[in-house]
Amino acid sequence: MRAFIKVAAIMTLAAPTPASAGDREIVGPPPGARIVLEPGSLRVVLPESRIRRGLGPADDDFRTAIRPAADARGEALRFQEGFAAAFAEADSRPPERAAHFNWLPHYDDHTVRHAGWRGEIRRAERQGDGSWRVEVRMTPLLRSTTLKTLILDYVEETYRVRGDAIEQVGSDAATPRPQLQAFPVHF
Repeated sequence: MRAFIKVAAIMTLAAPTPASAGDREIVGPPPGARIVLEPGSLRVVLPESRIRRGLGPADDDFRTAIRPAADARGEALRFQEGFAAAFAEADSRPPERAAHFNWLPHYDDHTVRHAGWRGEIRRAERQGDGSWRVEVRMTPLLRSTTLKTLILDYVEETYRVRGDAIEQVGSDAATPRPQLQAFPVHF
C-alpha cells in the first residue's frame, strides 16, 4: 500500500498539468522524457537527443587550483607550494585532460558548470640532474547554485620542472575508469 501511495504521489508531482488559475504554471517533465521509478528514488531520464557529453560550459572565472601533498615537509613543501602557484598561474589545460571526461552527461538546461580544475600533488621527487618530477591528480571543479557536486574520476599527469620551466611528460588521460564514472551531482 505504501508503494502505491508513493507512486501515486510521484505521478501527481510529475504530471504536466497547470496549477489553479492565478498560480504559476507547474510544468512537468519535457516531452519524450521517461519517468523511472526505483526503490527509494525517482529518476527522470531525458531522451538521448537532449544529452551532450563533456564538461559543459566554462565559468567566466575559470581557474586552476593545486595543493601540495598532505605529507610534504621542509624543502619538498616549499617546492610544491611554488609549483602549485606557478601551475595555477600558467593554467595548463591539456585537451586530453578534458577529453578524458567526455563520458560526463551534460544537459543544456542543467545548472552544473565547469569552473576549472583542481589537483593534488601526489608525489614530488628531485631527480639526479637537479630537476623535479611531479605527479598531479586532476579533477574538474564543478559549480552549481542549487546542487552539491561530486566527481570521483581523475586524470594523473606527470611534469618535469627544470628551473622555471614546467613540462608535461606523461598523462593517463587515455585510461578510462568506468567504475568512477558516475554523474557528478548529489542532493
